[in-house]
Amino acid sequence: MIRKIFAVLAALMMLLGCMGGCSDAPEKVHRVQFSEKPLTVFFGDQQLVVGNYLDKKFNSFMGDNAATYLAATIYATYAERNPESYNYSAQTLMISGVKHSLANNILVEGKQVPDLLVICLSDGDAQKYLNDAKYGQSFSPEKYRTNLQELFELAKDVNTVLLAEPYTLSVDEVYRTETMSLYQTAAKEVAEAYENVVYMPMQDAVDTWVSAGRVTDDGILNHIAQAELTALMAKTLNLSPREGTVAPVETVRLMCTGDSITDCGRDRKLEEGVYLGNGYAALLNGYLQAMYPQTPTIVYNSGVSGNTLQQLNSRWTKDVKAAEANHLVMMIGVNDAYNASLSNANGANSSNSFKRTMTSLMNKYASSYEKIVLIAPFWVADADDEFRTEYVNHYIEAVKAVAQEHENITFVNMQAVLDTHYARHNNNYLALTADHCHLNAEGHRILMAEVLRALGY
Repeated sequence: MIRKIFAVLAALMMLLGCMGGCSDAPEKVHRVQFSEKPLTVFFGDQQLVVGNYLDKKFNSFMGDNAATYLAATIYATYAERNPESYNYSAQTLMISGVKHSLANNILVEGKQVPDLLVICLSDGDAQKYLNDAKYGQSFSPEKYRTNLQELFELAKDVNTVLLAEPYTLSVDEVYRTETMSLYQTAAKEVAEAYENVVYMPMQDAVDTWVSAGRVTDDGILNHIAQAELTALMAKTLNLSPREGTVAPVETVRLMCTGDSITDCGRDRKLEEGVYLGNGYAALLNGYLQAMYPQTPTIVYNSGVSGNTLQQLNSRWTKDVKAAEANHLVMMIGVNDAYNASLSNANGANSSNSFKRTMTSLMNKYASSYEKIVLIAPFWVADADDEFRTEYVNHYIEAVKAVAQEHENITFVNMQAVLDTHYARHNNNYLALTADHCHLNAEGHRILMAEVLRALGY
């Protein structure tokens, strides 16, 4: 009798403790374990296809979404293992489609079993159930539960499956209570039955993003919400920064500046929260938000396509200094080298002029920053490539020399870094760039990881 009383009291205490708060954190604690050849596979609907190109492999595209940011975060943490990521998301994907794609495209003979499987879907099944008179029953809550069970049986050898709570953008309380809640309950209950499945509550977060205006008119989470979704995924998975890093102790105000490799289509406004483009600056923001959520982080991007060092110097006050950042990442020089080659100028002589300008710039402004990362220009090609040997190499040495003059500057030789990956891809520059210079998604992930290493994060 006493044992029963204690059991009832314990249950009551758990109920009271959960009121208003249990849905904010996952009940199951699970840390994903990545193999020596890490593979992450994403399945989502419209939120995880924002900005994606057609090719599913992440080294061929990069979108403005949480899948891209999380893939980059995993890459930065396990860079020495060269992690791969695939995105099988589709605009109107439903759970039956995930099951069939997993069986037919991922877990087929000869393919690697993913270390991490991420499933993030909205209310496609519920909408199909209510609105498709002919096939709606195939998407009922009961069928949804069955499909989930069959999916998780297929994925029993996957180290970790992250299942986001199916969510809706609708504010219709009847729809939420009488329909959507059935899918949410099924998802949570089925997930709890599998040791390798982690359930991530998401509806409350989505409601917050909607209230904050972080959802576009066509129902897409904007880049701020996507970064916060990345942080939610990382927290649920218990991801942590690589060993040897030190968490920032104060607000990080990081300025990325340079030419087109930094620009990447960014918003021209120098404000907090604007679009950072689809390059390494956006990936840095996603990583810092995910790995250090306790530290306020503001990332700025003032890269301008086609800029030379002189052009960057002329706009420094309004485009760089005005942000009052405490960290600076700067990559410039390939346009200077290219212009010198077009005029048949001597590479060594032109790089000396470049060096003088950069020396003056850093002497004037370096003390304004806690940390500076100077990234040398690069040209992804064979070591004996004429443009590389006659021009780019001289500019690399110029940047290196300037960096050595200041204690708070870390030099990153991206040419040496990319040479290693170029060799890994059998000397195929298209595996890393579009044209020897402009990085693709894999190239930007590599660059992001090097910047983080230089910053100590």
